[in-house]
Amino acid sequence: MKLVYSHFALGSLSLQFILDTDTRIIGLRVIPHSHETEDLLNHRKDLSSQPENHFFRNWGGFPEAWNVEPLVLISSSDSDRAGGYSQGITMRNGHRAGSLLFQTQKIEEQGQITVIETFMKSIDGISAIHHLEYLEDTEYLTCSSKIFNEGTRDIHIELLSSFTLGFISPFQADDAPGKYRIHRFRSSWSAEGRHVCENAESLDLESSWCNESVNCERVRAVGFHAGEKVVSHSRN
Repeated sequence: MKLVYSHFALGSLSLQFILDTDTRIIGLRVIPHSHETEDLLNHRKDLSSQPENHFFRNWGGFPEAWNVEPLVLISSSDSDRAGGYSQGITMRNGHRAGSLLFQTQKIEEQGQITVIETFMKSIDGISAIHHLEYLEDTEYLTCSSKIFNEGTRDIHIELLSSFTLGFISPFQADDAPGKYRIHRFRSSWSAEGRHVCENAESLDLESSWCNESVNCERVRAVGFHAGEKVVSHSRN
């Protein structure tokens, strides 16, 4: 079962921490406070409405329509990679990411700053703290994360995320085809800030018919400050 573990109204933002009580994975949903309506509760729970999935009825159940995205994503060299044909594409959602189980949450007011800390831990001793801050009268959030090895063996960490934002189509019962735009500001030398807007489907960022495959679009920037001395080493 997926339920809202905690809810915070911070300025114009509404934060909901969603907990999967079966897996003990906790995730984050952020929406405009002005759009928080009962419609959020009407999202489809499975893919039984998809004609392509009719044969799942004979297999005992339909694929879930959505999963809770882990609040902090980590990957280590010893963990199994994510499924969905994502090997070589992303380190997200592998075995290690799904091993962080929710423990507790702490809220603290520090003057004009609201601090929300969420604690997670795996059975082999990896602890994670997700740190979220909101400054009064602003419209943004600041996130960071820390991990600790409290186990008995060394672990080589390959990926650590500051946050993960899941469930980005809460106002539609389906995948909202054609309704989401991805805005990027591309950059090159003396050409900073070139605005590009594309729909999710043109970037292949859409669900498969049974929610099995995975795709991603990487956004990055590489550069240096004017006057900075840069030394580069190539490795083969």
